[in-house]
Amino acid sequence: MTYLPYLHLGAAAGLVLALAVIVAQTIALRKAAKVQPQPALGDDVIDAIADRVMGKLISSPEVGLADFKADLSRMRADLDWFVGDKLIEQAIAMAKQGETETEISQATGISLDEVHAIRRMRRH
Repeated sequence: MTYLPYLHLGAAAGLVLALAVIVAQTIALRKAAKVQPQPALGDDVIDAIADRVMGKLISSPEVGLADFKADLSRMRADLDWFVGDKLIEQAIAMAKQGETETEISQATGISLDEVHAIRRMRRH
């Protein structure tokens, strides 16, 4: 009796096991790639931030209003950049999932032209 049939059976079992692992990994990667929307800041959080800022202004009269305005402008620019970057990441992820340009635009607030440009860049 030869061992060739057992060798074929073992190879087939190995291939089936490898296929199962590949399918499981693919499912895990797809679940991990799902886009989670970023929660918006609530009014209570915004009010708390405003209270803290006003408290700092009142307790530190040596801080000039011009310095405060410059700091606020820098923070606003950083926040705009961060939010824009996250929206672009979300749009790219949605494009990878096959969402239409209209759906991406509605979900992120990005214009259709910008979504179209993101899709074109994603291909390259």
